[in-house]
Amino acid sequence: STAASFNDSAVSAFYYADKLFTPLTTSVLYSISAVMFPRFNREFTREDAKGYLGYIWNVTENTLLFIFPVCAMMCAFGTDIIRVIFEGGSFTAASTEMTGSIFARYALGMSAFAVLDLLNKAYYAMKKTLVPLLINLGVLALNIVLNRVFRTDTGVAAATSIALTIGALAMIAQLFRGTGIVRLMPLLKGLAATAAMSAIFRLGLAGVSRYTAQVLGFSALRTSSRSEVSTKLTSTP
Repeated sequence: STAASFNDSAVSAFYYADKLFTPLTTSVLYSISAVMFPRFNREFTREDAKGYLGYIWNVTENTLLFIFPVCAMMCAFGTDIIRVIFEGGSFTAASTEMTGSIFARYALGMSAFAVLDLLNKAYYAMKKTLVPLLINLGVLALNIVLNRVFRTDTGVAAATSIALTIGALAMIAQLFRGTGIVRLMPLLKGLAATAAMSAIFRLGLAGVSRYTAQVLGFSALRTSSRSEVSTKLTSTP
């Protein structure tokens, strides 16, 4: 893979970012789709085509409105989460920054991953597998191409999220084409609220970090001054 062509630090950063991101994503999203798949089958047998697709969109919309804030928190606090879990020993502060940046860019694709997983299940309930197969192959091919374009560590992580997002949009366009079911306004409002929340998180975190650094610096200065005074008193005859 492209990640393997980077230096050892970047390869380790990808490993640790994926080690945290994949369990978080799969445990949340697969649990949702595992619960919903039997309901998809039931709704498909009970409703007409438009009623079934309306149900699928309601589930997708509500899932996205739930996932958006989770993505914002993972992007805003990704580096701090990495620091708490992994930093220490040979995993330095520089490793934390690199891994956190990769993790945050992976998190940007979490919503798209959720859409692909849910709509794959929606197609399977209809006994249609060709469309999800082709779109998922397209996502894989696009990811490979984008990896060749964005050849930095964070660029490769962002390429994954971009490929997933394009695949999710393609899946939505194909499944709901011509139905008039898709409602964008609630999602746009959710995205706007999520962006505002993420900005507030980042500003708050930056403020807390600066305050903590000032407090620690002042404390260290006082300790140093006391040590100097004590040394002078001790050395005075």
